[in-house]
Amino acid sequence: MTTRLRDRTIRSACLAAIITTFVGCGGSTVDDKPELAQVKGTVTVDSKPVEGAQVMFSPETGAASTAVTGADGTFTLTYSDGTPGAAIGSHRVSITVGGPTPEQQQALDAYANGDRSVEIPKNVPPAKSFQEAAVVKAGENDIPFNLMGR
Repeated sequence: MTTRLRDRTIRSACLAAIITTFVGCGGSTVDDKPELAQVKGTVTVDSKPVEGAQVMFSPETGAASTAVTGADGTFTLTYSDGTPGAAIGSHRVSITVGGPTPEQQQALDAYANGDRSVEIPKNVPPAKSFQEAAVVKAGENDIPFNLMGR
């Protein structure tokens, strides 16, 4: 075997190994998807419902599930692929309340991108993040979070 042929063979083998590695590690498939359970709950601060809170459940491994609370503070989680629910098991829970409304954020983004015709929102409340923990069990889960206005 010539040196040139040997080098080409080694490069081809390395390229095949790299491609196999990346293809094997690419996005999740139906087989990789964890068992999900339905999760709903309520977010309150000082016992008052919070509208527009962003809720994220992050399992020990795998993709997160998210939701935004309604006017009554309730939420229903959606897994990263759009399926209702969250992975069964322990989760770190991040809840962000306050901050700009979607309309205020749109105006702030437009202004930041050079559009000086928009009015800058006034009295935008600062965002607060809360870190919690939760366990999602098989079946239906109702997980309330009563946060203190720290």
